Amino acid sequence: MRMPSIEEMSCEQSGKKEGAASLDSPSAPLPPLRHPSPTPVGVSADQPGQMEPMACQMTGAGGLSGPVLQSGTPALPSKLTFPNKPVIGGSSFLATESEIKQVSTHNYIPARVSANKNSVIGGGHTFLALESEINQVCTHKYIPTRISAEELAMEQIQQCFSQESSERAEHLRSIFIPLMPGRNGNQCQLNQRKDDGVCCGYSRLVGQSLHGTLVGLVHAMDNKLPISDECVSLMLSATETYFETCANNDVIQLTAGHRHQVYRVGVVSSTVNGDEDLIRQETFTVSNCTKACCLEIMRLIRFAHNCKSPLVEEHKKQIWKIFSSVNDQGGTMSLDEQRAEAVRRILDTTIIPGLMLTFLSEPPEKANGSTLVRMYLAARSCMAQGANGDRLDLRSNNEISKMCNALVRGMRHGLCSWINMKAIELQDDRIFSDYVQKMFAIVAKSPNTDFVCTLLRAARALQNKTPTQVHKAVDTSNGTVQVQTYEVKRSVWSRLIGKTIDVLREHMLPWFGNADVLNLFLDPRNALVFSTDPHFCKVTITMGFKTEEFKLANLITDFGSAPQHSFTTILVHIQIAMSYLSYGALRGTEIERIPKFDKFQFLLNRLTFQTSSEKGTNHGVVKNRMVTHIMSQTLSRITIVFYLVVVERLQKSVQIPSDEKLRELRNTSVAQLLNLQSTPGTKITRDIMATIANFLCPNLYAKLTVTDAMARQFHHTPRVHEMSYSSSQISVDTNGNNISQSITLATEWHSALGEPRHDSEVQHAETVYREPSSTDLNTVAAIAYSNPAASVTGVQNLSVRHVLSQNRHLIVKSGCGTGKSGVYILPLLYARSFGVRAKKFLVISPYNALLSQHVQQARPYALIWPLKISFKMSHSPQGSSGSSLPHVQSQHHVEMTLFGAVCFHPK
Repeated sequence: MRMPSIEEMSCEQSGKKEGAASLDSPSAPLPPLRHPSPTPVGVSADQPGQMEPMACQMTGAGGLSGPVLQSGTPALPSKLTFPNKPVIGGSSFLATESEIKQVSTHNYIPARVSANKNSVIGGGHTFLALESEINQVCTHKYIPTRISAEELAMEQIQQCFSQESSERAEHLRSIFIPLMPGRNGNQCQLNQRKDDGVCCGYSRLVGQSLHGTLVGLVHAMDNKLPISDECVSLMLSATETYFETCANNDVIQLTAGHRHQVYRVGVVSSTVNGDEDLIRQETFTVSNCTKACCLEIMRLIRFAHNCKSPLVEEHKKQIWKIFSSVNDQGGTMSLDEQRAEAVRRILDTTIIPGLMLTFLSEPPEKANGSTLVRMYLAARSCMAQGANGDRLDLRSNNEISKMCNALVRGMRHGLCSWINMKAIELQDDRIFSDYVQKMFAIVAKSPNTDFVCTLLRAARALQNKTPTQVHKAVDTSNGTVQVQTYEVKRSVWSRLIGKTIDVLREHMLPWFGNADVLNLFLDPRNALVFSTDPHFCKVTITMGFKTEEFKLANLITDFGSAPQHSFTTILVHIQIAMSYLSYGALRGTEIERIPKFDKFQFLLNRLTFQTSSEKGTNHGVVKNRMVTHIMSQTLSRITIVFYLVVVERLQKSVQIPSDEKLRELRNTSVAQLLNLQSTPGTKITRDIMATIANFLCPNLYAKLTVTDAMARQFHHTPRVHEMSYSSSQISVDTNGNNISQSITLATEWHSALGEPRHDSEVQHAETVYREPSSTDLNTVAAIAYSNPAASVTGVQNLSVRHVLSQNRHLIVKSGCGTGKSGVYILPLLYARSFGVRAKKFLVISPYNALLSQHVQQARPYALIWPLKISFKMSHSPQGSSGSSLPHVQSQHHVEMTLFGAVCFHPK
């Protein structure tokens, strides 16, 4: 039906009928013309093209009554009153002008009324199950499996590990699920489907149970399995040499931008801001210790070889070609020399970095399947126990995270070396930059990168969420300490140093023919002149007015035919003394980083050394300070004799055990010293020593402070006073030396662990000479002159070094204010600051006023350092031809004596 136009529609003007629409008066002002709605009045949207009954009555066939616009189109009435449908007040919601123009075009086709009523709301695609899936689940004998898949996985994990380990393994099950035969395997057997395995190319390694598979993989990773393949042996040797010599050097040669991109490999991109990382120095940097990375990569190579992985075959062919060429050119070289030469040539190629990148970029042969790295992670997270190695346990969260970190760091080293060597090959910078970006994209998108870093983050998250299980307690009434299940009575730990000394004496004394002279060295009451040269290291014995000297080099030794056992025992107990009995305790990894003996210092009759912890170190950013550890007096003497005599004379006759063997022997010896039934690890031992410190802490380690009321008198809170204004305790020994709080507390600590007290009887002992560095001299000058910017330079620097190192006359000619007085003051302060034997100085001044100035200048130093200053002034009458020096009585340990003037005037 055609819709009538407005001109064809009219209403009668002759009056109002009941129920008819009421029209406005012609005299009323014209309302604004409103746009009609998209759906005309009286037209139903459900039935297009058909008229509904109008709410108003039509009268006649004329136009609408009312004023007519200039165009001839009558204006719409301003109001229409619909019967029984009152207009609800509010805003008018009208269609836009663009909509009206669009639907008013000649060729417009309405779309909404003809839209498909079955279309998806919001658009998009329809995702339907495959017809084969529907047919499969509709079979008569089909057994649903997905609903019980998680339960089956948990059952297999529980069959592998203990209850505690199973709970952690459930959180890490993503690395175990691909190794489970039940993953699609049992399900496919139940529903008569064929499947080629769950581990793609490695399906032959998957057994009938997860437990059997993991046991086989753990054994394939065993470092003790012999390697009969010459190429694999060369590959392992080249990997070890690579990390020792090349890995860090290749990192240094890369730009900061490339090192930053290497650092981002494995890092979640949403948590990384490149510019901020560079500012925070969070780029890949050299490794302080590449040993962990090296061992992890070597384990992975062994694992690949034992699993017969095809990934290493091409690299083995390249290595064999190099070894064959060396063998052909070998001539008179032995087999070991040929292998060493082959390793050197291998390192000049990209074989080792390429092998690591091959492991890292290996794609799974099947969607979401396993790779060699993923299987290695599963095996490495477990450890075999029991007599036959068939009992599994899950490694600790900390061990797993460290393993993953070492693995990904080793891979990053390989990436750096590959890029560095490709730069030599490609030459052109633009081609090289494009190649590097492609390499980063390949490595970043590799699923193996995700496997390693996901496991690393999961293990760390578990470590952070796991409540601390270490129980530490101390009985304040009797001093018994308890850490987990280990209990140590005070009667035991109070003899730790004494028992250690007994063990060391038992194995060391039989080696010395003149044991009486050895005992003189070991007695801390005898003054020791320390030097790392045994010909200058000596003890001095003062008996009345007679002084005797005994040099360390004069000790007579006879080590017998088999000194290895005693040597190892002594070495282990000296490491225990350094690690746990030297005023504090070291972490497990720090024990292996104790500095060499030539870095030790001898201060106030005690050996000291410095170490720092790597805990919290992030990509080369060190956050921990160096800590000074102080050995006891008797253990210091034994350590000196051991390193300067025993090690020096036995270095070609004995072999130092490996770090792993020494760690095992230390734990066993600690158990014997503490009377423990089982062997503790380094963590438990350190916790035991920390608990002992907690028992001693209230009396020994607190600084001096004041009461709350007294603190307020200084206009700050008691907490501020305790933190910023508390005082360390110092003491003075019988020689007049100021003893710092560290030495005092170390003495109390050693005494509490069984070291006899000798402070009142110890003779003065110092280092004979220590080469001063510029930093040392500048530090002393800054304190002496109360100026942080003070330094020792020019004539003063040359003069001070001459005074410290030589016993020869020196004439210095220098102007005023150039630091001539520092020539005799600074050597004294340096000697007292660094425990070096101090020389005595005689200062002669031509004028009493100048002498007084020197005295006033020197007196403040005696308040800081243990110096004694005496002076005598001349009172000779002026005009005399001369006067002799006044008599000065000798004083005990007078370092500097200033004499009066000797005046000569013309007659």
